[in-house]
Amino acid sequence: MKKRKQISIDQAKRVGESLHIDWEQIDLEEFRQGLMGNHEPGAIDPETGLAYEDVLLTGKVVLAHMEEFLKEEVDEYQAGRR
Repeated sequence: MKKRKQISIDQAKRVGESLHIDWEQIDLEEFRQGLMGNHEPGAIDPETGLAYEDVLLTGKVVLAHMEEFLKEEVDEYQAGRR
């Protein structure tokens, strides 16, 4: 089993800011965990071990999953209020 690459809070924040993430809406630590759990190690960037494009793509995937989860929570809440 390959060891996960570690991504710091600062690195995750830089990726998120590149994607224009609103940190009031998205939890930074959850986003960081998603980045670490959804990439293949061994690429180029010396800080993260990933090619920059790979990190951004992974960030987009993580963000899409988090937004879908938030939408489902809102839908469940609204359905319970009816």
